[in-house]
Amino acid sequence: MLTYTILQKSSFLIFIIWILSFFHKVNNWIFYLLQLSLAGLFITSCLFWNNPIKFSNYHKIDAATVRITLCLTIIYTLFFNTPSMPFLYMYFILIGFLILSFLASTYYSDIHWCSEKHIFYHLFLHYYGWLIGLYAIV
Repeated sequence: MLTYTILQKSSFLIFIIWILSFFHKVNNWIFYLLQLSLAGLFITSCLFWNNPIKFSNYHKIDAATVRITLCLTIIYTLFFNTPSMPFLYMYFILIGFLILSFLASTYYSDIHWCSEKHIFYHLFLHYYGWLIGLYAIV
């Protein structure tokens, strides 16, 4: 049975990306903002999933941090990382899966907060976000 504690544990994937980002030798401001945002996302995600109360202040701060980090990741990857075309195709496919996971997670959370289906799709949301983050720093 899936419980929200698995989402707290999957938040540590963000920590892995943050650590790996220090091995990526880049000297530009957007990458430093991305590193800062990843650190903030790790903290807010762990705090929220420790006791996930819908629409709480932790939930609102975590959601805002996710949006900022995702925007910075996409901007950095597309405009500063200059990936190859096959890389970009896979990147956009991952973003598509991320959006589908978000929609499914939101749908099931509206029906029943922290239900198994909500957690299942939200876990995939964390996973696709992790892969998108890896693509950004590789």
